[in-house]
Amino acid sequence: MMRTGVLCVAALLAGCFSQPRVPEPALYDLGIAPAGRAVQAATDAERAAVRVRANARSWLDDTAMHYRLMHSDEMRTHAYAYARWIAPPAEFVAQRLRQRLADSGTAAAYQVDIELEEFVQVFETPTRSFGRIVVQVRVRTSEGRG
Repeated sequence: MMRTGVLCVAALLAGCFSQPRVPEPALYDLGIAPAGRAVQAATDAERAAVRVRANARSWLDDTAMHYRLMHSDEMRTHAYAYARWIAPPAEFVAQRLRQRLADSGTAAAYQVDIELEEFVQVFETPTRSFGRIVVQVRVRTSEGRG
């Protein structure tokens, strides 16, 4: 009787330890800027004195990748199980805006405040999707008008 109990416990423990490992999530960003632009953008951004601050809604303030299924439940947001951003999406938006402003070559001083409201992949059908980014932007000049 004791031997049967020990065998049952050993079998249960073996089952617990033999579970497949959960795969590590894949990490993504928005890609790299074309050659030569990254260094130039940093130099121009310093000269232009453009400051970009980005904030996001609480559900976007992490590295989860979100999607919506418009064809079945458009009111629900899902997160991919094994895919993550390398940083919160607001950081990506701020980085790309800094690069674009630096590329424009402006010499004015600006404060740009961004509120990221949505950063999601939307599936219209099971095989067709698009990216949706919704932001509110406020721009102020060095004199405080904006």
